[in-house]
Amino acid sequence: MTSADLCAMYKPWDVQQDVVSTIMEEFWEEGDEEKRQGLQPQSLMDRSLAHELPKNQVTFIKSICIPCYSLIARILPETLPMLNGAKSNLHRWQQLADEQLQLTHTNVTANTSTDVMSNSSLTPPANNTRQPASS
Repeated sequence: MTSADLCAMYKPWDVQQDVVSTIMEEFWEEGDEEKRQGLQPQSLMDRSLAHELPKNQVTFIKSICIPCYSLIARILPETLPMLNGAKSNLHRWQQLADEQLQLTHTNVTANTSTDVMSNSSLTPPANNTRQPASS
């Protein structure tokens, strides 16, 4: 994986949300197809686990993106805005993950991702139709 592969992680929040939403819909479609074939999809591709998206994004940004952008910023200081953008998005994802955890612990939600996800515009579609990417 290269920093170019991770470029959406430092983009402004709304752009990052759009990219993550598109990528996750592709993952969920693959997971849906695997389920139709009687296979168990990876948890990241299992639409029924969409409520874990904020937590998964926090893990991904902390373990992959921040180390990558930190290294690049040490070598090329002019790329510091990339690192700062990734940290800003990490903070937003962490807030969503914390909200999801709180909802889970208080049993406010009944195994659904829509409450927290609707706050971030990343609610997984109820059907298996692909949503067109916005330009």
